[in-house]
Amino acid sequence: MPKLSITMPFFNEGKIVLSTVKKLKKELDGNNIDYELVLINNGSSDDTDLYIKKLVKSNKRFKRVFVEKNQGYGWGIINGLKSCTGDYVGFIDGDGQIRPKDVVSCYNYLIEHPKTQVCKGKREKKHGSIQRIISSHSFDLLFSLFFLKYIKDINAKPKVMKKELLQGFNLKSKGWFIDPEILIKSIRKKAKIESVKVVVETRTGEKKTNVKPTIIIDFIIKLIQHRIGLL
Repeated sequence: MPKLSITMPFFNEGKIVLSTVKKLKKELDGNNIDYELVLINNGSSDDTDLYIKKLVKSNKRFKRVFVEKNQGYGWGIINGLKSCTGDYVGFIDGDGQIRPKDVVSCYNYLIEHPKTQVCKGKREKKHGSIQRIISSHSFDLLFSLFFLKYIKDINAKPKVMKKELLQGFNLKSKGWFIDPEILIKSIRKKAKIESVKVVVETRTGEKKTNVKPTIIIDFIIKLIQHRIGLL
């Protein structure tokens, strides 16, 4: 049984799968952490699965999870978490923007603070369009209004938690709401949640994207559904 399990969903990331996984492996090995990496092919149509199979064959610490059809980021995370066996479990994006050292920082925080059950990233500097940055702050504010707890950067990764906390969560969010859902259900279990400062790397060739008003409306609807117990 490893101490730490990290789930990484990949969707059409064939060009960076090898480098992303190897960088994280190097950081975890360098810190003498007993770990496993759960690599999810989240319905990719490129050669992502080919590289995941290659990685799994090369190292017993790697696991492959295959999702035939992409149903969203959250669905990949849910499937990955089911395969985690570590005492501590977590997840990051598979796009190479999360620094491996920040994964270690979240894990070490939990080890050093036994009463804390969830440790998440808190971005030092947000990048993207002004609209996207404002939307991110709006998500945090709306979340705090509905659940009476302010958590900065609710969607930021890494997120690492004690595996025992996940029992009974019955996660349902197949899309991007997986992050708030995990925090909502952690709050309901009266879990102590802390954040550590992280830096999100800007991906080469990344295009700035705007947040559509419909996403904010959808966010509010989901908050209401969770608040009144429909989800």
